[in-house]
Amino acid sequence: MARGGIVPAMSESEKYRAIGAGATFIFVLVALLGIGVIVAVVSLLPKDINGGAAFGVMIGMSLPTIAALFLLTRGMDRRHARRVGRRLAPDGFTLIDAPTLEQQTTVSDDVVRMLMLPAAPVYVSWIARKPTPKGDVVVVRHAHVVGSGKGTREIVQMIASVPLTRQAPGVWLTHTGWLQRRDDARHDVQDIQLGEPAWDDAYRIQAHDPAAPARLLALPGVREHIGAGPSRESWAITGTHAICTFSADTTPDGVATMTRRATRMAELVGAGF
Repeated sequence: MARGGIVPAMSESEKYRAIGAGATFIFVLVALLGIGVIVAVVSLLPKDINGGAAFGVMIGMSLPTIAALFLLTRGMDRRHARRVGRRLAPDGFTLIDAPTLEQQTTVSDDVVRMLMLPAAPVYVSWIARKPTPKGDVVVVRHAHVVGSGKGTREIVQMIASVPLTRQAPGVWLTHTGWLQRRDDARHDVQDIQLGEPAWDDAYRIQAHDPAAPARLLALPGVREHIGAGPSRESWAITGTHAICTFSADTTPDGVATMTRRATRMAELVGAGF
């Protein structure tokens, strides 16, 4: 059993995972190498050199390091987007790997509205679309900023949105950790309790109709489908879309898995309601 006895573990064909540790390691390594070079150069300067000149040398040496870190980060994002595009292309998706500000704003507004995210600075790295008779299936890499001051943090989300075949009550099940639960308590965020500790502890549950979450989880296959996902996966049944979100970057295969899971959720909800 997985996650506190909610459901059996995922099948091998559905597994996906967070990535980013390797990218973080490379970023830190480049930063440390840059700092090391600066320290080495400064230590070789004559002892009687003017302080302003030494400071100027340090600034001049830091600029290539900053540029390298910026290009490294942007390069990783672009390469990841293109790998996602190649992975999704056989399924009929078209990738926009450098969305315009207008495209970012349109998608961001839809995401904020459907996922009930707080209004915050957002950035969309890429967009993949697939037309269907019910509307576009949309997959995006989305980031938004929460908190303020020292508590400010960026939340990266992979999002797969699939139109429903019929209208359904809106239900939002957001995976939470202690930090999110603390923020929710501080801001008095709605959290519907099901009376099942495994679900109440794992998810913030929201709905316009307090009875809707129990109705959703009672549909054949829905409880098992939701519970079988990884720990960073959340769900939104917005009334018109089934949306799978993952609060981290994942592999191109992981993005494809998310899309399949969102499609399956749309089928389960459509059949049930």
